[in-house]
Amino acid sequence: MTHAFRPSKWQKAAFAASSFALLGSITPLAPLSAATPAAACVFPQNAISEIRSDKYYRGRNNAIIDSEALDEAMAQSAPLRDMVQRQQTIPADLRADDLAAAKCKTAELAYWARSDALLGNNNQRGFNERLFYISGLALAHRRNLQLMEQAGTPLYEDDAAIIAEWMVKLGDSVITAYTRDPADRRFTSEFIPPRAQRTGNLGAWAAMMVAATGEATGNQTQLRWAGEQWRRVLQTVDSDGAMASEVRRGAKATEYHFFALNPLVATELVLRRNGIPVDGQARANLDRLARYALEGAAQGKLPDPARRNRLFVGPALWCRDLAPGDPSCAAMPDWRQLTFPYLGGAPLDIWER
Repeated sequence: MTHAFRPSKWQKAAFAASSFALLGSITPLAPLSAATPAAACVFPQNAISEIRSDKYYRGRNNAIIDSEALDEAMAQSAPLRDMVQRQQTIPADLRADDLAAAKCKTAELAYWARSDALLGNNNQRGFNERLFYISGLALAHRRNLQLMEQAGTPLYEDDAAIIAEWMVKLGDSVITAYTRDPADRRFTSEFIPPRAQRTGNLGAWAAMMVAATGEATGNQTQLRWAGEQWRRVLQTVDSDGAMASEVRRGAKATEYHFFALNPLVATELVLRRNGIPVDGQARANLDRLARYALEGAAQGKLPDPARRNRLFVGPALWCRDLAPGDPSCAAMPDWRQLTFPYLGGAPLDIWER
Protein backbone atom coordinates (compact mmCIF):
# COMPACT_ATOMS: atom_id res chain seq x y z
CA MET A 1 0.00 0.00 0.00
CA THR A 2 1.37 3.43 -0.92
CA HIS A 3 1.03 6.23 1.59
CA ALA A 4 1.17 9.90 0.77
CA PHE A 5 4.21 11.69 2.17
CA ARG A 6 3.38 14.09 5.01
CA PRO A 7 6.39 16.03 6.29
CA SER A 8 6.65 16.56 10.02
CA LYS A 9 7.35 19.95 11.56
CA TRP A 10 11.09 19.32 11.69
CA GLN A 11 11.18 18.21 8.05
CA LYS A 12 9.40 21.36 6.94
CA ALA A 13 11.84 23.53 8.85
CA ALA A 14 14.81 21.53 7.66
CA PHE A 15 13.82 21.56 4.02
CA ALA A 16 13.15 25.28 4.18
CA ALA A 17 16.73 25.78 5.34
CA SER A 18 18.24 23.69 2.55
CA SER A 19 16.39 24.24 -1.05
CA PHE A 20 38.71 10.25 5.29
CA ALA A 21 44.16 12.72 2.70
CA LEU A 22 42.93 11.23 6.15
CA LEU A 23 46.17 9.24 5.82
CA GLY A 24 47.87 11.97 7.79
CA SER A 25 45.24 14.32 9.09
CA ILE A 26 41.70 14.84 10.23
CA THR A 27 39.82 18.08 9.96
CA PRO A 28 38.34 19.40 13.19
CA LEU A 29 35.68 22.06 13.40
CA ALA A 30 36.22 25.34 15.18
CA PRO A 31 34.97 25.17 18.78
CA LEU A 32 31.32 25.83 19.38
CA SER A 33 30.39 29.25 20.68
CA ALA A 34 30.17 29.43 24.48
CA ALA A 35 26.72 30.91 23.98
CA THR A 36 25.56 27.66 22.39
CA PRO A 37 23.98 25.26 24.89
CA ALA A 38 25.58 22.37 23.03
CA ALA A 39 29.00 23.69 24.16
CA ALA A 40 28.38 21.69 27.33
CA CYS A 41 28.46 18.48 25.27
CA VAL A 42 31.66 16.48 24.88
CA PHE A 43 32.29 15.09 21.40
CA PRO A 44 34.54 12.01 21.58
CA GLN A 45 36.11 12.41 18.12
CA ASN A 46 36.83 15.08 15.52
CA ALA A 47 34.76 15.28 12.40
CA ILE A 48 36.62 14.25 9.24
CA SER A 49 36.54 15.90 5.86
CA GLU A 50 37.23 12.89 3.64
CA ILE A 51 38.06 9.19 3.54
CA ARG A 52 41.07 8.04 1.53
CA SER A 53 41.73 4.51 2.74
CA ASP A 54 43.21 1.92 0.39
CA LYS A 55 41.17 -0.91 -1.06
CA TYR A 56 41.40 -4.07 1.01
CA TYR A 57 40.02 -6.45 -1.60
CA ARG A 58 42.61 -8.21 -3.74
CA GLY A 59 42.76 -10.85 -6.44
CA ARG A 60 40.43 -11.69 -9.26
CA ASN A 61 36.99 -10.20 -8.82
CA ASN A 62 38.04 -8.76 -5.45
CA ALA A 63 37.46 -12.15 -3.83
CA ILE A 64 40.38 -11.97 -1.33
CA ILE A 65 40.57 -9.65 1.68
CA ASP A 66 43.98 -8.17 2.56
CA SER A 67 43.78 -8.24 6.38
CA GLU A 68 46.48 -5.58 6.87
CA ALA A 69 44.80 -3.17 4.48
CA LEU A 70 41.45 -3.93 6.11
CA ASP A 71 42.79 -3.07 9.56
CA GLU A 72 44.16 0.23 8.24
CA ALA A 73 40.91 1.08 6.50
CA MET A 74 38.91 0.28 9.63
CA ALA A 75 41.15 2.54 11.70
CA GLN A 76 40.75 5.42 9.24
CA SER A 77 36.97 5.16 9.11
CA ALA A 78 36.63 4.73 12.90
CA PRO A 79 35.53 8.35 13.59
CA LEU A 80 32.65 8.03 11.13
CA ARG A 81 31.72 4.51 12.21
CA ASP A 82 31.76 5.41 15.89
CA MET A 83 29.75 8.59 15.41
CA VAL A 84 27.10 6.71 13.45
CA GLN A 85 26.93 4.07 16.17
CA ARG A 86 26.26 6.75 18.76
CA GLN A 87 23.43 8.15 16.66
CA GLN A 88 21.96 4.66 16.40
CA THR A 89 21.85 4.03 20.16
CA ILE A 90 19.36 6.66 21.29
CA PRO A 91 16.70 4.60 23.12
CA ALA A 92 13.19 4.41 21.74
CA ASP A 93 11.65 5.00 25.18
CA LEU A 94 13.26 8.37 25.90
CA ARG A 95 13.07 9.13 29.61
CA ALA A 96 13.85 12.44 31.26
CA ASP A 97 17.39 11.35 32.15
CA ASP A 98 18.00 10.26 28.52
CA LEU A 99 17.11 13.58 26.95
CA ALA A 100 20.34 15.47 27.70
CA ALA A 101 22.43 12.62 26.27
CA ALA A 102 20.18 12.41 23.21
CA LYS A 103 20.48 16.15 22.59
CA CYS A 104 24.27 15.92 22.88
CA LYS A 105 24.35 13.08 20.34
CA THR A 106 22.37 15.17 17.86
CA ALA A 107 24.56 18.18 18.71
CA GLU A 108 27.57 16.04 17.74
CA LEU A 109 25.91 15.33 14.41
CA ALA A 110 25.35 19.06 13.95
CA TYR A 111 29.09 19.58 14.63
CA TRP A 112 29.85 17.21 11.73
CA ALA A 113 27.33 19.07 9.61
CA ARG A 114 28.80 22.49 10.35
CA SER A 115 32.21 21.21 9.25
CA ASP A 116 30.82 19.90 5.93
CA ALA A 117 32.27 16.54 6.96
CA LEU A 118 32.83 13.87 4.31
CA LEU A 119 32.37 16.35 1.47
CA GLY A 120 36.10 16.52 0.70
CA ASN A 121 38.16 14.63 -1.84
CA ASN A 122 37.06 11.05 -1.12
CA ASN A 123 38.75 8.26 -3.06
CA GLN A 124 36.94 5.14 -4.28
CA ARG A 125 36.99 3.34 -0.95
CA GLY A 126 36.00 6.50 0.86
CA PHE A 127 33.14 7.18 -1.52
CA ASN A 128 31.74 3.70 -0.90
CA GLU A 129 32.21 3.85 2.88
CA ARG A 130 30.23 7.07 2.82
CA LEU A 131 27.39 5.41 0.94
CA PHE A 132 27.11 2.69 3.59
CA TYR A 133 27.38 4.74 6.75
CA ILE A 134 25.39 7.79 5.68
CA SER A 135 22.56 5.42 4.72
CA GLY A 136 22.46 4.10 8.28
CA LEU A 137 23.01 7.54 9.76
CA ALA A 138 20.19 9.25 7.89
CA LEU A 139 17.76 6.45 8.72
CA ALA A 140 18.65 6.72 12.41
CA HIS A 141 18.53 10.52 12.40
CA ARG A 142 15.01 10.59 11.03
CA ARG A 143 13.96 8.25 13.83
CA ASN A 144 15.79 10.29 16.48
CA LEU A 145 14.12 13.53 15.44
CA GLN A 146 10.72 11.87 15.62
CA LEU A 147 11.48 10.50 19.10
CA MET A 148 12.60 13.88 20.39
CA GLU A 149 9.65 15.64 18.82
CA GLN A 150 7.32 13.17 20.52
CA ALA A 151 9.11 13.83 23.82
CA GLY A 152 8.63 17.58 23.35
CA THR A 153 12.39 18.17 23.34
CA PRO A 154 13.71 20.25 20.45
CA LEU A 155 17.32 20.11 19.33
CA TYR A 156 19.77 22.83 20.24
CA GLU A 157 19.16 26.06 18.34
CA ASP A 158 19.37 25.52 14.57
CA ASP A 159 20.81 22.00 14.70
CA ALA A 160 17.94 20.32 12.82
CA ALA A 161 18.20 22.69 9.86
CA ILE A 162 22.03 22.57 9.82
CA ILE A 163 22.01 18.77 9.80
CA ALA A 164 19.38 18.70 7.07
CA GLU A 165 21.34 21.11 4.87
CA TRP A 166 24.43 18.87 5.23
CA MET A 167 22.48 15.73 4.44
CA VAL A 168 21.07 17.36 1.32
CA LYS A 169 24.65 18.19 0.24
CA LEU A 170 25.71 14.58 0.84
CA GLY A 171 22.78 13.19 -1.15
CA ASP A 172 23.30 15.68 -3.95
CA SER A 173 27.00 14.78 -4.15
CA VAL A 174 26.06 11.17 -4.90
CA ILE A 175 23.57 12.21 -7.56
CA THR A 176 26.22 14.43 -9.16
CA ALA A 177 28.80 11.62 -9.13
CA TYR A 178 26.36 9.13 -10.63
CA THR A 179 25.26 11.46 -13.41
CA ARG A 180 28.76 12.62 -14.42
CA ASP A 181 30.73 10.99 -17.22
CA PRO A 182 33.48 8.91 -15.56
CA ALA A 183 35.93 10.22 -18.17
CA ASP A 184 35.15 13.86 -17.35
CA ARG A 185 37.77 15.02 -14.80
CA ARG A 186 37.57 18.72 -15.61
CA PHE A 187 35.61 19.84 -12.60
CA THR A 188 36.55 17.44 -9.81
CA SER A 189 39.35 15.26 -8.50
CA GLU A 190 36.92 13.23 -6.37
CA PHE A 191 36.12 9.67 -7.26
CA ILE A 192 33.49 9.22 -9.97
CA PRO A 193 31.89 5.75 -10.07
CA PRO A 194 32.64 3.81 -13.26
CA ARG A 195 29.58 2.81 -15.25
CA ALA A 196 29.92 -0.87 -14.30
CA GLN A 197 29.65 0.04 -10.61
CA ARG A 198 26.49 2.07 -11.04
CA THR A 199 24.18 -0.92 -11.50
CA GLY A 200 25.77 -3.42 -9.08
CA ASN A 201 25.55 -3.65 -5.32
CA LEU A 202 27.23 -0.25 -4.93
CA GLY A 203 24.62 1.27 -7.21
CA ALA A 204 22.00 -0.20 -4.89
CA TRP A 205 23.69 1.47 -1.93
CA ALA A 206 23.72 4.77 -3.80
CA ALA A 207 19.94 4.52 -4.17
CA MET A 208 19.68 3.65 -0.47
CA MET A 209 21.77 6.58 0.73
CA VAL A 210 19.96 9.14 -1.40
CA ALA A 211 16.57 7.70 -0.39
CA ALA A 212 17.60 7.98 3.28
CA THR A 213 18.87 11.56 3.03
CA GLY A 214 15.85 12.49 0.95
CA GLU A 215 13.45 11.10 3.51
CA ALA A 216 15.31 12.59 6.49
CA THR A 217 15.14 16.07 4.92
CA GLY A 218 11.86 15.89 3.01
CA ASN A 219 13.76 16.36 -0.27
CA GLN A 220 11.51 15.05 -3.00
CA THR A 221 14.14 15.47 -5.74
CA GLN A 222 16.42 13.04 -3.92
CA LEU A 223 13.58 10.60 -3.29
CA ARG A 224 12.63 10.60 -6.97
CA TRP A 225 16.28 10.07 -8.03
CA ALA A 226 16.56 7.20 -5.55
CA GLY A 227 13.51 5.61 -7.16
CA GLU A 228 15.05 5.94 -10.62
CA GLN A 229 18.38 4.50 -9.43
CA TRP A 230 16.55 1.64 -7.68
CA ARG A 231 14.94 0.77 -11.00
CA ARG A 232 18.23 1.02 -12.91
CA VAL A 233 19.87 -1.53 -10.63
CA LEU A 234 16.92 -3.89 -10.67
CA GLN A 235 16.84 -3.84 -14.47
CA THR A 236 20.03 -5.93 -14.36
CA VAL A 237 18.36 -8.87 -12.57
CA ASP A 238 18.02 -11.80 -14.99
CA SER A 239 15.22 -14.34 -15.32
CA ASP A 240 16.80 -16.54 -12.62
CA GLY A 241 17.05 -13.66 -10.16
CA ALA A 242 20.82 -13.21 -10.49
CA MET A 243 22.81 -10.01 -11.01
CA ALA A 244 25.68 -10.42 -13.49
CA SER A 245 27.77 -7.92 -11.52
CA GLU A 246 27.63 -10.20 -8.47
CA VAL A 247 27.71 -13.62 -10.16
CA ARG A 248 31.29 -12.94 -11.22
CA ARG A 249 32.30 -12.89 -7.53
CA GLY A 250 32.58 -16.68 -7.66
CA ALA A 251 32.47 -18.27 -4.20
CA LYS A 252 31.29 -14.97 -2.74
CA ALA A 253 28.45 -14.49 -5.23
CA THR A 254 25.66 -15.33 -2.79
CA GLU A 255 27.10 -13.00 -0.16
CA TYR A 256 27.25 -10.16 -2.67
CA HIS A 257 23.69 -10.83 -3.83
CA PHE A 258 22.67 -10.41 -0.20
CA PHE A 259 24.73 -7.21 -0.03
CA ALA A 260 22.75 -5.83 -2.97
CA LEU A 261 19.41 -7.17 -1.77
CA ASN A 262 19.60 -5.36 1.57
CA PRO A 263 19.63 -1.79 0.24
CA LEU A 264 17.18 -2.61 -2.54
CA VAL A 265 14.58 -3.88 -0.06
CA ALA A 266 15.18 -1.01 2.32
CA THR A 267 15.02 1.56 -0.48
CA GLU A 268 11.69 0.19 -1.62
CA LEU A 269 10.30 0.51 1.89
CA VAL A 270 11.49 4.12 2.12
CA LEU A 271 10.07 4.93 -1.30
CA ARG A 272 6.73 3.34 -0.45
CA ARG A 273 6.24 5.32 2.73
CA ASN A 274 7.05 8.52 0.82
CA GLY A 275 4.62 7.93 -2.05
CA ILE A 276 7.21 7.12 -4.75
CA PRO A 277 5.91 4.45 -7.20
CA VAL A 278 7.64 1.06 -6.87
CA ASP A 279 5.53 -1.15 -9.14
CA GLY A 280 6.21 -2.77 -12.50
CA GLN A 281 9.08 -4.95 -13.67
CA ALA A 282 11.52 -3.66 -11.07
CA ARG A 283 9.23 -4.82 -8.31
CA ALA A 284 9.00 -8.32 -9.85
CA ASN A 285 12.79 -8.39 -10.32
CA LEU A 286 13.33 -7.63 -6.64
CA ASP A 287 11.22 -10.66 -5.71
CA ARG A 288 13.27 -12.87 -8.05
CA LEU A 289 16.51 -11.51 -6.60
CA ALA A 290 15.33 -12.21 -3.05
CA ARG A 291 14.36 -15.79 -3.86
CA TYR A 292 17.68 -16.37 -5.67
CA ALA A 293 19.72 -15.09 -2.71
CA LEU A 294 17.70 -17.02 -0.14
CA GLU A 295 18.02 -20.22 -2.18
CA GLY A 296 21.80 -19.76 -2.20
CA ALA A 297 21.79 -19.30 1.58
CA ALA A 298 19.70 -22.45 2.01
CA GLN A 299 22.35 -24.32 0.02
CA GLY A 300 25.06 -23.18 2.42
CA LYS A 301 26.62 -20.63 0.07
CA LEU A 302 27.09 -17.90 2.67
CA PRO A 303 30.72 -18.57 3.63
CA ASP A 304 30.87 -16.42 6.75
CA PRO A 305 28.14 -17.30 9.29
CA ALA A 306 29.15 -14.33 11.44
CA ARG A 307 27.83 -11.98 8.75
CA ARG A 308 24.40 -13.58 8.62
CA ASN A 309 23.11 -11.36 11.42
CA ARG A 310 23.42 -8.23 9.33
CA LEU A 311 22.94 -9.70 5.86
CA PHE A 312 19.49 -11.00 6.78
CA VAL A 313 17.97 -7.66 7.79
CA GLY A 314 16.82 -6.80 4.26
CA PRO A 315 15.62 -10.33 3.40
CA ALA A 316 13.71 -10.50 6.69
CA LEU A 317 11.99 -7.22 5.88
CA TRP A 318 11.20 -8.52 2.39
CA CYS A 319 9.54 -11.57 3.92
CA ARG A 320 7.60 -9.49 6.42
CA ASP A 321 6.48 -6.55 4.32
CA LEU A 322 6.80 -7.41 0.62
CA ALA A 323 6.35 -11.20 0.31
CA PRO A 324 4.55 -12.51 3.40
CA GLY A 325 3.99 -16.25 3.18
CA ASP A 326 6.56 -16.78 0.42
CA PRO A 327 8.04 -20.32 0.68
CA SER A 328 11.55 -18.84 0.54
CA CYS A 329 10.92 -17.29 3.94
CA ALA A 330 10.32 -20.52 5.87
CA ALA A 331 13.63 -20.40 7.79
CA MET A 332 13.91 -16.62 8.07
CA PRO A 333 15.19 -15.32 11.44
CA ASP A 334 13.18 -12.80 13.43
CA TRP A 335 14.04 -9.38 12.01
CA ARG A 336 13.92 -7.88 15.51
CA GLN A 337 16.96 -9.97 16.50
CA LEU A 338 19.04 -8.64 13.58
CA THR A 339 21.17 -5.53 13.26
CA PHE A 340 22.95 -3.83 10.36
CA PRO A 341 24.60 -0.41 10.89
CA TYR A 342 24.18 0.45 7.21
CA LEU A 343 20.40 0.06 7.60
CA GLY A 344 19.95 2.05 10.77
CA GLY A 345 21.62 -0.20 13.34
CA ALA A 346 20.07 -1.96 16.29
CA PRO A 347 17.00 0.24 16.81
CA LEU A 348 14.98 -1.54 14.17
CA ASP A 349 11.86 0.37 15.13
CA ILE A 350 13.02 2.31 12.03
CA TRP A 351 11.31 -0.51 10.16
CA GLU A 352 8.19 -0.84 12.30
CA ARG A 353 5.10 -0.96 10.18
